[in-house]
Amino acid sequence: MRTCRSAVGVFVLCALLLTGCGAASFSPPQTEPTPASAAPAVSAAPVSFALETETVEWEYQSPDGVKLAESSVSLPVLQAVTGDGEALAEAVTPAHEQALAITQTFNDSFDGWREENADIKEMALEHYRQSPEMFARYGMCYEDDLTYTAYTTHRLVSVLFLGYSYYGGAHPNTGIVAYNFDLEHGSFLTPASIAENAAEFEAAVAEELVHQARAAAEEKEQPLEGLYWEDYPDILADWTSYTVSFDKAGMTVTFAPYELGCYAAGTHAFTVSYAFLQPYLSEYGCRLLELDVPAQ
Repeated sequence: MRTCRSAVGVFVLCALLLTGCGAASFSPPQTEPTPASAAPAVSAAPVSFALETETVEWEYQSPDGVKLAESSVSLPVLQAVTGDGEALAEAVTPAHEQALAITQTFNDSFDGWREENADIKEMALEHYRQSPEMFARYGMCYEDDLTYTAYTTHRLVSVLFLGYSYYGGAHPNTGIVAYNFDLEHGSFLTPASIAENAAEFEAAVAEELVHQARAAAEEKEQPLEGLYWEDYPDILADWTSYTVSFDKAGMTVTFAPYELGCYAAGTHAFTVSYAFLQPYLSEYGCRLLELDVPAQ
């Protein structure tokens, strides 16, 4: 196994801001998101956070030296950083303790992806025993790859993972999953936690997704049934159960192949602008996303 890290960004947890208000093999971290209101806010302290990338790679060979499987997994690693830019290794103040606890909550959630996948090894070896020529002569190799992109504000880390897997079938599979983390409270959050009224918020977004889906079919000059499953409005109504991430453009709901339509239709991503979202957000949600709080 080989592990390496590279810095991808630093963002300051400002004291002023803190005083306010499936198709692929990759499974999500086995942690249940915690509503932000359930955890105490970290005290205002001159602590910043840095987001780095950790890459874990492994390769598996048969007993006679034929490569059967390989994996490359890139994961975000959150670090607490002191005022001089050095990584915080030991807590000397309560604020340091809170910052390190926040980083541990975030980083521990992805430990399952740091381990070698014994199931893939076993499947690849069994396939090799049955059809050794596919690996030795034709270069077949089981693959697992995971990459990510991240969007950060002073309060939020939104991570969108893209998983790719190939196990010798007709085509590879793609899986997409996102995790949104509240830096102030040190907890993962759900889309409903940023809304003033969750039911109204979810219904409004669902209606917008249906509108965008129909517009996409019209733009591509394809019938709806050529892009989506017949019950696509019901699937879109359950959008919070799928991949929800944030970036500069707004909130994006992503459906991997097979989730909203057939494999050939590919991935479907719908971005809902912050202008659309803002009226439905709570004060907490607005501050988390660094938007103006709507006037009462």
